[in-house]
Amino acid sequence: AEKESEDSESERILLTPKDLKSAVWRFFGFWSVKGYIIDKTNVIFKLCKKPLLYHSTTSNLTTHMQSCHPEEFSRECHDEGPALKQSSVTSFYTTNTTQPLPSAKQEEITQKLTEFICKDMRPISIVDGEGFQNFVRALNPRYNFPSRGTMTRKSKTISKLKMTAANFSKSAVDSYLLEKKQKLVEVKSDKLINDCPTRWNSTYDIINRALEQQAPVAAVKNVLQPFKTATEVLSTDKYPTVSAVLPLQHILVRQLQPNSNDSSAVKEMKMKIAGDLQSRYLNEKQAFMLLNTASYLDPRFHRLNHLPEEQKTQVWAKILSELTTIMEESKSECADVQPDARKKTALSAMGNLFDGVYSQTQSSAEEGIKALEHEMDMFEREATLPADENPLNWWQKSCGMYPHIARLAKTYLTIPGTSVRAERVFSSAGNIVNKKRSALAADQVDRLVFLTNNM
Repeated sequence: AEKESEDSESERILLTPKDLKSAVWRFFGFWSVKGYIIDKTNVIFKLCKKPLLYHSTTSNLTTHMQSCHPEEFSRECHDEGPALKQSSVTSFYTTNTTQPLPSAKQEEITQKLTEFICKDMRPISIVDGEGFQNFVRALNPRYNFPSRGTMTRKSKTISKLKMTAANFSKSAVDSYLLEKKQKLVEVKSDKLINDCPTRWNSTYDIINRALEQQAPVAAVKNVLQPFKTATEVLSTDKYPTVSAVLPLQHILVRQLQPNSNDSSAVKEMKMKIAGDLQSRYLNEKQAFMLLNTASYLDPRFHRLNHLPEEQKTQVWAKILSELTTIMEESKSECADVQPDARKKTALSAMGNLFDGVYSQTQSSAEEGIKALEHEMDMFEREATLPADENPLNWWQKSCGMYPHIARLAKTYLTIPGTSVRAERVFSSAGNIVNKKRSALAADQVDRLVFLTNNM
């Protein structure tokens, strides 16, 4: 948080909106970051950096200039003459003095400031001095001062490099392991260089040697980046995750295909990870079929693009079988409500007479299967939902169009794809029982765990 605050502080510049035409705005502006004004209720005087309340009028701004900075005000008025009365000229000056410096110029001035501190042996805190800042702003009011953190952060980075190099130089085992890993990732087996205050160029050498070792680490990071995304996706409890397991596995294997720019170490790493991923679920047919069924019921993956045609057919057959069971259960539930036997008419007896010859049972079953196949066919023709959309919202709107598939989706999509959520619940239970109330009854623990994870 402190680092972010320092970064934000160093990026702030004073900005005066072009639509403010009054001449007084030559001397005032708002703090902004990357062209966006942070606070429009406080205006900053450019000479002393004092904040003043701003309520759409400039009377208090003029009063502050005349009472607190009469010399600067009179000098500026004398130098510019009629410019303070002409909005067009004022607009020109406002734009000229409040626009940020080009990055190249900003960097050049900062470099000169660094040289000044080094050659004249000044403390870094000089950049915080009000008098020094006023002096530099008189030379170039558009210059954005670096904070002390800008320079001390670089010093901390070098200190960390020193500590790392020192640790390796003290341990023969660590040095041996470093050399072994360097050969593995095809980096020149050079020892890390430490910074020495009495040796010229040692700071440059330590930074340069560290950068030489950086490329292999960056390559490994790029290989692992998709896995970070995948684990974050599967760890959520805001939407179904079990349906994404096999599609993510398929995508990760594709991401691990070696390319011509990979080093031999990176290629070997990709091959081993891909081989491990591809071996998952091969001998677990029940789990494999469950995951594919869940993927089919998710409108993001319902076309099963991660499967070959043969396996797609097997999944469709399984789903059709389960949908048939659901339909039969629905019919049996309706059949449980039997009419009163006393209300039967003569036509009922006639129906019994012809039953078995002109029965509709067989044709009704066939029609039911055809209806389910049609429902599946229509569902498969649905446009694929974007991967970052919540499939539960889609089913909430579309369950009436696919009633049988919707019932099956309720069964499968409620299964979590990982045990992360369960582990969080157990962590909550442990926190409640062990740290907060060690004498709670079991039913109270259950209630507290439920409230903790659902409020």
